[in-house]
Amino acid sequence: MKTNLLYLIDPSLHEVEGSILSSGSDDNGAYVVLDQTPAYVQGGGQESDTGQLIAGEHSFSFLKVKRVDEQIRHYLYSPLPSALLDATMTISIDAENRFLNSKLHSAGHLIASLVQEQFPDLIPIKGHHYKEGSYVEFSGAVPEVPQLMQIILQPMIDVEIKGNNCISIHELERTELANLPVQLPSHAQQEKIRHVTIDTYQSMPCGGTHLSTLAEIGTLKIQKIKAGKGILRISYSCPIS
Repeated sequence: MKTNLLYLIDPSLHEVEGSILSSGSDDNGAYVVLDQTPAYVQGGGQESDTGQLIAGEHSFSFLKVKRVDEQIRHYLYSPLPSALLDATMTISIDAENRFLNSKLHSAGHLIASLVQEQFPDLIPIKGHHYKEGSYVEFSGAVPEVPQLMQIILQPMIDVEIKGNNCISIHELERTELANLPVQLPSHAQQEKIRHVTIDTYQSMPCGGTHLSTLAEIGTLKIQKIKAGKGILRISYSCPIS
């Protein structure tokens, strides 16, 4: 039985009840596998959620969630007592941590969308939307002086955030995505692929969590633009205001 990933259906869901399917330990530590979870699984350029597993008066923190051998493993600071392995659990994620991860991911998509619009010869190929060292990478015709892009992009970013455009998540057929100037993930073999759209910008395949509007980002600053060997990297941050 596979874990039902509820964030794919409703990213606003922060707490659900679930049952433990299995438990064990590996090089990452002790873990449990649940029948369903609201927690985001690390991958796709985004950190996993953290949170709590609660059974009655007992509470156990999970520090990361990873996909290993087709299992969704919630890694704990210490193994669950065997007496609780058959108990119904409340899975509760850290809402503040989810919000920050979603903000960084949506910010990366905004940068990618603006670059595609202003520099159509650059194609987004990678996003790293982590709290430390967030960046988006592009391949293609890199401008001779890439640092000048910041002068163009930063004011546009500020305007877009103030404009409060909506961010929507949908599923598209693979055939609908075939002509978009983006790279589909190599593992994405399913017929329907989840994608994210910011207002009128082009859709981007994405399995991550996002905000509802750009205004929720607050502040987004380009920190550095670097180019080399046909790859352009735009590093950014979202300072907490």
